[in-house]
Amino acid sequence: MNQTAICNLALLRLGINQQIADITDASPQARACNMVYDQCVESMLHERPWPFAVRQVDLALVGEQQITDWYYTYRYPSNYLNVHKVLPTLVTDDSVPVIYTAAPTALDIDTYPFAIGSDDDGKLIHTDVVDAVALGTVHVTDTSQYSALFCGALAWYIAAEIAVSLTKDRTLYGNAYAQYEAKVSEAFAASANEPKPRPDRPADMIRARS
Repeated sequence: MNQTAICNLALLRLGINQQIADITDASPQARACNMVYDQCVESMLHERPWPFAVRQVDLALVGEQQITDWYYTYRYPSNYLNVHKVLPTLVTDDSVPVIYTAAPTALDIDTYPFAIGSDDDGKLIHTDVVDAVALGTVHVTDTSQYSALFCGALAWYIAAEIAVSLTKDRTLYGNAYAQYEAKVSEAFAASANEPKPRPDRPADMIRARS
């Protein structure tokens, strides 16, 4: 489904039969959809780590001991909506930060502690990990990467956001948003269950993050 098809589904769910030919049309329906579409997509992507929108990047080092509590400071990736994990480029038994040497092995750590900060140039990531990489969500606008369930949930979200302006019926907002909350949980559960986890590896094996 493309943007226009998703918006037409949202209109249909509000009982509005007048469909739009394009999201950039001058009609009230198209203008309403166009005003909320990007915000709805970004909010959904920010809310959960959708697999199709998660990217891994090498973090750019800003400096060492920039603040008291952390060894390293990195620049927050400019295209990230949020950060889910911070990890070393290579995870080995020797790559656990000094303050975590009591941990069983580095391979047992799903993510390393980090904090978000900022300076005059933008957002920062503070951590104790040297040569760090981050996994985070980016704003994916290509609807061909969305699943049918994601598109369905997005249509309900758009329907909720435009309900009052187009219908003046506030009960439709509540009904549509309740449907969205149910459908977005269903969509994320389906996407999260699709991958098949690999079996645990021996603790002395090097695991590359590439």
